[in-house]
Amino acid sequence: MSKHDKSNDLSICKTVLICGLVLYMCTIIFLNNSDRFPSSDLFSTSQTIKSSNVAETNISHLVFGLLGNEKAWHHRKHYVEVWWRPNVTRGHLFLDVPPKGNLLPWSLSSPPYRISDDVSKLHKETKHVDARVLRIVHGIMEVVREAREDVRWVIMGDDDSVFFVDNMVDILAQYDHNKYYYFGGHSEFILSNYWYSFNQGFGGAGIILSYPFG
Repeated sequence: MSKHDKSNDLSICKTVLICGLVLYMCTIIFLNNSDRFPSSDLFSTSQTIKSSNVAETNISHLVFGLLGNEKAWHHRKHYVEVWWRPNVTRGHLFLDVPPKGNLLPWSLSSPPYRISDDVSKLHKETKHVDARVLRIVHGIMEVVREAREDVRWVIMGDDDSVFFVDNMVDILAQYDHNKYYYFGGHSEFILSNYWYSFNQGFGGAGIILSYPFG
């Protein structure tokens, strides 16, 4: 192949890549504002008005459920420990198996841990395509089960998710926790957004559910 042909091939690849990125951004902008996807009342200002006799949302009203595995926690725990506040932040790290090795004794800087429920039977009954996904969905129930009555928001994340907790409190305080809310982000896979709606929250770093919705 001549240098000229290689140059043409490289130029075509660059053009296709740029066009793909432009198409991706245009699709997100268009479909988010299209009449095909009615605007959710999630962002309605009327929904953020709460009764004045309800206490302001604070960090104690948030509960975190972090799903991880024992093997990865050895090198991922530092991501969580930078924002986790012992005896202040509420929630648990859900591991697949009990910790061992240099994870013991358990660090006081880490979230308290629980062992995830065994979903193998549920996996067989539901014939779910991926047991890991089933564990994540089932994990929401486990977090809610551990939560106290004064919880307003349930935050699900991975064992390497980094949350800016104070910012989350400020934002969530604007919403009525008694309503059904589900916060998340777009999927990095554009077809998932197209198949399941651009108004779907896919998580990624995490999702936030109002307690009644959880």
